[in-house]
Amino acid sequence: MKGWASCLLAVCCLVVGCSDSQECQPEIDTAFCQRLGKDCGTVSGTDNCGTSRSADCGSCTPPETCGGGGVANVCGQGACTPESDIAFCQRLGKDCGTVSGTDNCGTSRSADCGSCTPPETCGIEVANVCGYQYTGPRICGQDGWCWYNPLPTGNSWWGIWGAATDDIWVVGDYYSLLHWDGTEWSYLEVGSVFLITTIWGLASDDIWIDGDIDCMYHWDGTSWSPRYFFDFRVSVYDVWGSATDDVWVAAFDSMIDQAVALHWDGAAWSELLLDTNKKLRKVWGSGPDDIWMVGDEGTIFHWDGNSWSPVDSGTTAHFRAVAGTGMNDAWAAGWDGVMVHWDGSAWSSVSSGASSSIRALWGAAANDFWAAGDDGLMLHWDGASWSAVDSGTSEWVLDLWGFAADDVWAAGDAGLILHWDGSAWQRVSSGPIVSFNDVWAGVGGAVWTVGNGGFIFRWNGTSWQAVDSGSSADLNSIWGSGNDDIWIAGNSGTLLHGDGQRWSPVESNTGNDLHALWGSDTDDVWCAGEAGLALHWDGTSWSRFDTGTSEDLNGVWGSGSDDVWMVGNAGVVLHWDGSSWSIHEQFDTDMYGVWANSAGEAWVVGDWGRFNHWDGTSWQHIGADNPYNFRDIIGITRDDIWIIGKREILHWDGNTMLKQDSCDAYGLLSIWPSSSNDIWVVGSGGIILRRNS
Repeated sequence: MKGWASCLLAVCCLVVGCSDSQECQPEIDTAFCQRLGKDCGTVSGTDNCGTSRSADCGSCTPPETCGGGGVANVCGQGACTPESDIAFCQRLGKDCGTVSGTDNCGTSRSADCGSCTPPETCGIEVANVCGYQYTGPRICGQDGWCWYNPLPTGNSWWGIWGAATDDIWVVGDYYSLLHWDGTEWSYLEVGSVFLITTIWGLASDDIWIDGDIDCMYHWDGTSWSPRYFFDFRVSVYDVWGSATDDVWVAAFDSMIDQAVALHWDGAAWSELLLDTNKKLRKVWGSGPDDIWMVGDEGTIFHWDGNSWSPVDSGTTAHFRAVAGTGMNDAWAAGWDGVMVHWDGSAWSSVSSGASSSIRALWGAAANDFWAAGDDGLMLHWDGASWSAVDSGTSEWVLDLWGFAADDVWAAGDAGLILHWDGSAWQRVSSGPIVSFNDVWAGVGGAVWTVGNGGFIFRWNGTSWQAVDSGSSADLNSIWGSGNDDIWIAGNSGTLLHGDGQRWSPVESNTGNDLHALWGSDTDDVWCAGEAGLALHWDGTSWSRFDTGTSEDLNGVWGSGSDDVWMVGNAGVVLHWDGSSWSIHEQFDTDMYGVWANSAGEAWVVGDWGRFNHWDGTSWQHIGADNPYNFRDIIGITRDDIWIIGKREILHWDGNTMLKQDSCDAYGLLSIWPSSSNDIWVVGSGGIILRRNS
């Protein structure tokens, strides 16, 4: 009997599987479903070990449905009723224009998804999706460079304040001061103020601002005028007041390393030294005898109408915001989501539930308070707890202001302006805030720019519109031989080819990131990429060529099929002579851009002001040494060359390098001329600048 039982166990193990200890090993869910002949839905049955269990056998690919063929838990297709155009558009997340795709029955079709209600425009941020379109004045720099995205600008907005729903001011970088009259935005200049970081007012004709200058400016309802000049050693951080003759400024005197409270009594400013060497960054009060200043390392000071005194906050975290609704209800918040509340007797910690830093506070009531900050953070207090609210952005929110529970405004990085209507936050500024990595212009005024997340933006001569790329990869470069023959390269070996409207993937045979494209004709296109990668298109397929380097290659350009240059990290410069690549030069810093206008002549740019010219014999450094980190170069002729750095636009006329006013746009990455008088620049944060003169 013992031998017979062992034999039965052996057979069992052969069938169901046993471990060394002769215990049954349960099959995985995939094997369970396959053995039962099921491929969708939740299936119950007995597994290989005789145990009852349930497993998720997956889902079906439309138009098939689970059980649709008449067999339970098996994908199949019965009679399919095509969805309506409305349902088709809704399922694809589209609400305007003509949309092509596959319907619920697996049939390719196109549908009219409708139109947008002005001021929204179709495709302003996402293809075939309505988005807000800014219609105010275009903001331009002194050398003719103007903002085309985001609008009204991509500069950071540091402060927002309003006297009424039709009288709102926003202040920020690069002389930026905008006014909303309830219908449109208008742009104003304030002397030579480059950076405006704070704004506060009592009425439409009594507003104060300050920034990177040693002067407070005042608006009297007609014009801005200087009211107080500070010593150069005093830095101003914030302003608030209870009346026309009672205005306070949080400041810091770097000469004596001490916080300062500046006060305006309606006739003159006075300075009160506070007993701390910590910088106080924000000021707010409920009245003339109840004012708070908060700042670094948990420092809080209070004004009781007679003197300033320190108050324990219970934390050493840096505060960056303070606001409240009354003497017994004030909030202070700052780094890493720190939040404390004043109840009239003491400050106590309250969990914000956030880890991002908080930069702004505003409340309509004790049970209706807002906090905002880094990475699009938006929090709401309902009187019991803080909860996260979708802001619709990942940009930093730097200031808040409101008039009622259903009328709150926010401002922040990359030109961000938001409005809360009581149910959702909506962008008031327009245009996508993505990193645009390259720009290329075709004929007839058509321009394309590509960026992260598969984003393609097309200029049709009048406006920018998003184009569906069919890819989610970061797109790094675009080049075409014409409007109907355009290549796009991106991360993870992504290559797209199209006619400017429709794009299809092309096999690159690599998983490396692709950084730059250039070609001499439809059958002669080069692509530079990660780890020394050089790909070539011969009109039929892409093939890889040995470059002799493992450094990342960042730029490519040539004057013809037998004269092509590539540049990359560690200063490497490569040259193609029609048959092979060779290392031509190696500079002392990373190189990013190259341009060539004829055989035997090329220009290259890189970090730390590296701008070199190859004259056919030797490399020559051009221009004075400077700290600019150049990112791209393009020429129209050898004495008409444009170069961009992270924040700089420069022009070389063959003899002199002149820096242009770039509207202080930061993160510039690519430049391309439509013509000698029409030049485009793109960059991170959705930057699109144009000089058309």
